[in-house]
Amino acid sequence: MDPHHPRPPVTPLPGTQLLGIQSSQARLAPGVVRKLLAETDPDYVIVLCCRGSLTPTDADARTLMAFLEIGGAITTANMETNVVAELLDAADIALVPADWSDQLVLTEHLSSLFLTQVSENVNLAPVFDDLLDAEGTEIYCKPIHWYGRVDHTATFATLTLAAQRRDEIAIGYRRKRHEAALGNEVLINPPKSAEFVLNEGDALIVLASHER
Repeated sequence: MDPHHPRPPVTPLPGTQLLGIQSSQARLAPGVVRKLLAETDPDYVIVLCCRGSLTPTDADARTLMAFLEIGGAITTANMETNVVAELLDAADIALVPADWSDQLVLTEHLSSLFLTQVSENVNLAPVFDDLLDAEGTEIYCKPIHWYGRVDHTATFATLTLAAQRRDEIAIGYRRKRHEAALGNEVLINPPKSAEFVLNEGDALIVLASHER
């Protein structure tokens, strides 16, 4: 922990196990990673940047090394553990495989966007409080067959209505690509007239108060 940049405690969701790791100037040995994962069997792993005296480039390099070590160990052990890493420079996202890029968070960028939105409209503050709280409304990617028939075409307006019937708000569509290296295609706030062929593996991105 960097004493000059104290972080608030992270509270895991009820019934889940969280492992937090802060990257440092020392490389995480594979044996250490495997031991940590075996001892904690976490549902989630968060890798935080070591801010200290390091430049953003050096801090991101250490974080990415830890992120790749942990991701590789999880894949080798066939674990169903989600990993999220904190980066400072958006350009460094290009250094990881495309299918892992959605596991990286640019905290400085997100903070600036948050402050900009709230400064322009103070009424958004309670909305962000609800979205960022451990409880209440969250963003989910839910199977597309909950909202329409697979192998059929539907407009985003139709999917939005289907989500409303479930007390949800549709905000986007995640399309699964056949080439795993390309990662998933994510469309946020598409036009209501946009048409989608509903394929198995696709998901509707919604705001909801429950996972099911």
